[in-house]
Amino acid sequence: MLRCIWSVIVCTFLITACGGSDSPPVIANTPPLLKQSAVSGITFQGVTFDAKMVSSIISDDNISSVSIDLLSTSSPGFDVAISDSGYASFIAYQAGVYEIDASASDGEYQIDFTLSIEVTESSCVANFTGKNIVLSYDDSPLSDYDFVLPVHLDLGIPGEIGVNTDRIFEVSNNDKHVTVNQLLEIKQGGFEMLSHGAAHQPLSTTTLLRDAASGQNTVHTNLDSLYRNAWKTSYEWILSGPDSSESIDIITNRSSDKGPYIELVMPLLNSFPAYSVFVPSETGMNIEMKQSLDVLEEYDLGGKHISYPFGLSDDRTVEYARRYGYVTGRDAVPHINRFEVDTLYIDSIGNPFEINSLDFAYLSEDFIKEQLNRSAEPNQFIIFFSHSWDQNLTADKIRSLAKIASESGFSFTTRSESLTVSCS
Repeated sequence: MLRCIWSVIVCTFLITACGGSDSPPVIANTPPLLKQSAVSGITFQGVTFDAKMVSSIISDDNISSVSIDLLSTSSPGFDVAISDSGYASFIAYQAGVYEIDASASDGEYQIDFTLSIEVTESSCVANFTGKNIVLSYDDSPLSDYDFVLPVHLDLGIPGEIGVNTDRIFEVSNNDKHVTVNQLLEIKQGGFEMLSHGAAHQPLSTTTLLRDAASGQNTVHTNLDSLYRNAWKTSYEWILSGPDSSESIDIITNRSSDKGPYIELVMPLLNSFPAYSVFVPSETGMNIEMKQSLDVLEEYDLGGKHISYPFGLSDDRTVEYARRYGYVTGRDAVPHINRFEVDTLYIDSIGNPFEINSLDFAYLSEDFIKEQLNRSAEPNQFIIFFSHSWDQNLTADKIRSLAKIASESGFSFTTRSESLTVSCS
């Protein structure tokens, strides 16, 4: 069994036939983490099964099936690479099982075989001790330095800042944005820096609410308002329906007498029915999640945590977060749902990549008191977030929450200080 950080892969070679074959490579229904590579042979997690290895594995005529156990701590996913002496004739993926019919030759003999790989996603849990509270601030505006930092220093409590790396002065060259030195000063004041994406673009899936016809240069999704700054980005989005998909560039979101909509740079090439899905491209996810983390690390700012832009994530977002090495992710619960979604965790967090949180600028003192006193368990964890640019967030609001937390026996902390994440 191949155990890696995020997945468990079982590789089994089954002999299907021996002899020559003139079939060309055909790849169909490729799963997200399966891709072509220029590496010679057939490669799983950096270990190459070339023609000689395959031939030696099944050289005994009495062997009809061989299981190979490997130990690896590399990132999730694997490559199927085809050299001149072999090809993959078919790649199928369904319900977590990869089946690959392939061929390899050592120059004298050709072996046709099938790889059957079952992929099971590992589960992660975050444990903590004591009663922990984290105050999180999104978007990294200059007011994080001018307003939030002095209040926290006066109270003697830590916090965390979700940084949009495109808004750092050294990246944007905009003097209205916070500088690296200011972020470092905030960090020295007890704050943890974490990713909030690069350009604050949505990382989760949205859906079309109306049919979109070929030649149309607008679409209407369930979350049009998220795309108002999409014109600032250098990457595309992917629109996928039951019969087709295509890459699109967004200008911005607009509104008309028929409601909000998203304006596209070019008209659609295909028609898409309502409920087609709309996601950032692979490049977009890399820029927003991987490159933003790289910028934080370049300036000695970041820990490997993320607060998702707009507080939204889904399975695809979490898959990328884990792939890029994040340890936790934070969602934002809409204020209207504050009574329906639990944000207080007892003993552990079952999915540390989808930690719920509430904007405390819109919570009453009574609600906060109720949240922090509704359990007598010794181990508790909760995150409250807000935005320092929001006029509803005042110094008195922060001081009030700090007082209630202290009276309720909570200690202010950061995710790195309080959470121990393990995956199995």
